[in-house]
Amino acid sequence: MKRILVIDDEQHIRAGIIAKVEQLGDETMLVCGEAPNGTEGLKWLESNYADICITDIRMPIMDGLTMIPVLEQKYPWMQCIIISSYDDFQYAQRAIQLGVTDYILKPIEREALSQSLVHACQQVDQRRKDRAYHVMAKRIHESQALMSRWKDLILTRQFNKYPLLVADTLHSMEEWSGGAMYLLEALSFTWIQMVATEVKLGQPGLTAIKDSELGFDSKVLHHENARFYFRLSAVMCLERGILDLFEMVKGSSVQENAKVVGSVKQYINEHYAEKSIWRSSRI
Repeated sequence: MKRILVIDDEQHIRAGIIAKVEQLGDETMLVCGEAPNGTEGLKWLESNYADICITDIRMPIMDGLTMIPVLEQKYPWMQCIIISSYDDFQYAQRAIQLGVTDYILKPIEREALSQSLVHACQQVDQRRKDRAYHVMAKRIHESQALMSRWKDLILTRQFNKYPLLVADTLHSMEEWSGGAMYLLEALSFTWIQMVATEVKLGQPGLTAIKDSELGFDSKVLHHENARFYFRLSAVMCLERGILDLFEMVKGSSVQENAKVVGSVKQYINEHYAEKSIWRSSRI
């Protein structure tokens, strides 16, 4: 789920944008907050989480172009869409230099807004995916013991042991994220893809986790609830991934499985004396 903050000094403009987003009927995005200027928008973000900011350029107190560098510094995971009544190339050029996803003119058409939001969501996902791959590349050596546990569990179909493995994996990913909890779902997707490659079963068809699936029905995500929210998303992703792999392994060759499992067990035996860094944790 992508959460959107709308910032514009005209209340009817904010209401119009919110209505258009709702009319899109897209369950992967929702408006979670609004503000009349950049100062109020930044104040809102001190207590609440958002993925995307739709902001006007010209506003009293703090305009969009002044606010965006602050967003980039304090909330680097966010993407921005600039809106303006001024068809001025200099504004557009400056917005592009600041790394905004898009620049659209008022009056805002629903189709233009839809395209901009889809693009922004893709940018958010891609940045997190890239960051997750970067994190995993740095952790590739120390994650081998955990990977061996996943391979052994899946290929020997030890279904009853997967909840503990998921909990241990989540604990490790929280350490790997360095406190960037919003990366947990992307790390989970990346991990499942790596496991699928290791066990040679093909890639499971994972999709983004919806709030309705998590039982989370609040539009606003307060910072004090963010850790729980992102952990829950990661757990669901890991669980879906391992269950899909359990299903896929049923159709694979028993002989091939035995060969792979033998290799895994040999690896474990060779590294038996190594101190494991993995331990169980409660969710």
